[in-house]
Amino acid sequence: MRQSGRYQRRDSIEWERIKRECEQLLRSAPADGWSALAMLHAAAGDVAQMERCFQNASLLDAHPAVLANRMAAYEHLGLFSEARAIFLKIGTPSSRDFAFAPQAGIEIGSFQSVLEFAAEAKKLGLPMNQDDLNAASEAAAILARAGVSDDDVARHLDAAGSVLRRAGMFSAKAADIYATYIPDIFSGVAMAVNVHCCEDELAALNAALAHEETARHINKNSVFDVVFAIA
Repeated sequence: MRQSGRYQRRDSIEWERIKRECEQLLRSAPADGWSALAMLHAAAGDVAQMERCFQNASLLDAHPAVLANRMAAYEHLGLFSEARAIFLKIGTPSSRDFAFAPQAGIEIGSFQSVLEFAAEAKKLGLPMNQDDLNAASEAAAILARAGVSDDDVARHLDAAGSVLRRAGMFSAKAADIYATYIPDIFSGVAMAVNVHCCEDELAALNAALAHEETARHINKNSVFDVVFAIA
C-alpha cells in the first residue's frame, strides 16, 4: 500500500480484481475477508469504509492480528493518535503481538511507552531486539526531559498525516528518526516523514504542514519536530 506513495484508484482493473478476491474470502473466512477489505479501502484513503470493515472483522474475531492490521493501516494513513491507542493494547508484554510491537511503537513515535513495556518484558524474561530499544531509549530520554509526551508526538504526527490525506499520499516508508543530544549545546528529536515527490511538491507539503500545525495549535519547539523528506 505505502510503497506506491499514492492512493489507489477505485476505477482501476487492479482494484476490481483485488476487491473480487476479498469478496470471495468473505464467503470462506468472513473475519479475514473484512480485514482484507479494510486494507483495500485504506489503500484508497477511504477512512470511513476502512473503519466499517475493521469493525465487522473485530465483531467476528477478536484475534490480535485484526488490531495489528488496523494499527498498521492507521499509521499508513497518518492517523497516529489512533495507531497509538491500539499500540497501548497490543504493545504490552502480555500481548501475542509483543515480538513486533517495539518496532511498531517506535514507528509511531511512542518511544516512552516502548521503554515502559520493555521494562515489564525484561522482568518476565522475554526476548527483545536491543537495536529497537536503543533507538527508542535516546529519543525517549530527550523528550521526557523536555516534558514532551508520546501523546504530544502523536498529535504532531497527526498534523503531517492530515496534510498527506489531503494530498492523496502515503508516506513511502516508516519515518526516519533523528535523536541528538550534545550536553549544553543541543538536545532534540526530529521525525522525517518520507514521501515520493519532487522538490517543489516537498516544499508545498512542508508549507502545508506549518499551516496545519498552526491550525491545530501545536507549539513548535526546538526539542521535537516533524518534517517531510523525499524518500
